[in-house]
Amino acid sequence: MENTATATVKTTVAKPAKKAAAPTAKKAEVKKEPKAKKTKAAPAPVVEPKEIPAPVDPSGEQPEVNLTTAQTPNETPVLKRPISLVIPYLHSAAKGDELLYALRAWEKNFNEDFEIVIIGDKPDFLKDEVLHITRLVLAKNPQLDVAAKLMQAIASFLISEDFILTNDDIYPVNPISLDDLKELRVSGFLGETKLKAGSEYVAKINLTKEILIAAGLTDYDFATHLPVVYNKAKLAEVIEKFKADTNGLLISSLYFNSDLDKDAEPIVTRGGSKDDHVVYVYRENPRLEVIAHGFEHRKFVNHNNAGYLPTLPFLEKAFPDKSKFER
Repeated sequence: MENTATATVKTTVAKPAKKAAAPTAKKAEVKKEPKAKKTKAAPAPVVEPKEIPAPVDPSGEQPEVNLTTAQTPNETPVLKRPISLVIPYLHSAAKGDELLYALRAWEKNFNEDFEIVIIGDKPDFLKDEVLHITRLVLAKNPQLDVAAKLMQAIASFLISEDFILTNDDIYPVNPISLDDLKELRVSGFLGETKLKAGSEYVAKINLTKEILIAAGLTDYDFATHLPVVYNKAKLAEVIEKFKADTNGLLISSLYFNSDLDKDAEPIVTRGGSKDDHVVYVYRENPRLEVIAHGFEHRKFVNHNNAGYLPTLPFLEKAFPDKSKFER
């Protein structure tokens, strides 16, 4: 959360005017002057106070005023916009009610002021007030697809300057804050954990790694299937610098490695038994006790298409109530 500036309003108390000196017993000689015409006395000048007195606190201390809501002279009140939670959504790619349960999970567990922005298809269950960008840019290559969606987010005035990018199959299952989302989490180093992936993806991993090392940057793999916080200006700069929107590089790794101190040590997150942050459900027959433990003790649950049905009963139990985003 951004720090809210505060200021103390000083109280100005006017000093009482000195009383006129009492007349002495001895009469002073008074010279007779010509009588002047009687005129009405001019009204005393009105002195406008320079500062507005603050309410008196019984403790004797002056209260603080929140400048995000209070107006000072010649200053407009600061209005803070909620952060955008951006979810690209293609209905034909969904296995079921992922988006519905994701929104319920965010409303219940995200302790920040936020607004939902759906890019793509808008299901009928969503209220009209939910922000919606109609056209979802798609590309056959997965990395170019991500780049196209991010460029779409950067260009939209509906999305705040700092925004959260997440997916419909990522659920916060316990209370989280914006600081939790800003924690730098990696799956390891590029090329270390995804060598069994398809050859085209491996080629993109290796190319991204080479470019980062050539630029003197770290080469962590930031693809963790968790929500991330982007800044529009920085994101546009990174995409343009590395031409990521045309050559299919891994944007999250380019973005966060570009702004990372070489001595920094991000948190390695792989969803294993010792991980306290996320559980990944990527099989049709996972161990149900592992999912149950994740809902009770971890902050996120993420599944792929195969893991949707095993996860669904836990979602139904954890989030049975409608969110404010639903009709």
